[in-house]
Amino acid sequence: MTLILLAVSLSIALCVIAYNFAIHALPFMVGLTAFQFVYGTGAGLLMSGFATIGAALLSVALVIAVLGFAKNPALRPIALAIFAVPAAIAGYALVYGVTKNAIDSTIALNLLGGIGGLFIGIAAMLNLRPRICRPLALRRRPRFAVSMENATAANAIKHPDSPSETEIAASDQRRLSLLVLPGS
Repeated sequence: MTLILLAVSLSIALCVIAYNFAIHALPFMVGLTAFQFVYGTGAGLLMSGFATIGAALLSVALVIAVLGFAKNPALRPIALAIFAVPAAIAGYALVYGVTKNAIDSTIALNLLGGIGGLFIGIAAMLNLRPRICRPLALRRRPRFAVSMENATAANAIKHPDSPSETEIAASDQRRLSLLVLPGS
């Protein structure tokens, strides 16, 4: 019984790891291509590893930069699709490879793989989406920090009938005096 539980838990853990790898298929694909190119030119493993890390980080940074700085709304779905298509292909291959020994029907395998690829592609888009919710061009920044003193002064400037700071302090003092219990 212990070995069965161990096998089930390890299978679930491997599925979670494979799912996370499939979501990040674009950086992996770009990094692998960079490694093969740099290693093929005669550079060593260390330089090829640096090229892999740099290319993978650059691919993610490029997609995030397009999502964050693009003013044209048509560029945002294109950038998300560039990130999601390799993830969908990896998701299809993942689901197909896991289920090919359990299901005999080729049509069912392709449908299940397609659904898995679609699910992982959408998950890759949603995984990238929360990082950049709105383009930076559309974000509004506060012009100044509002403190309690600034808010009171701004309120007095906007509304000339509003009470002054001393009147506000006096009313606060009256409220506090009402809270004091008799006999204390």
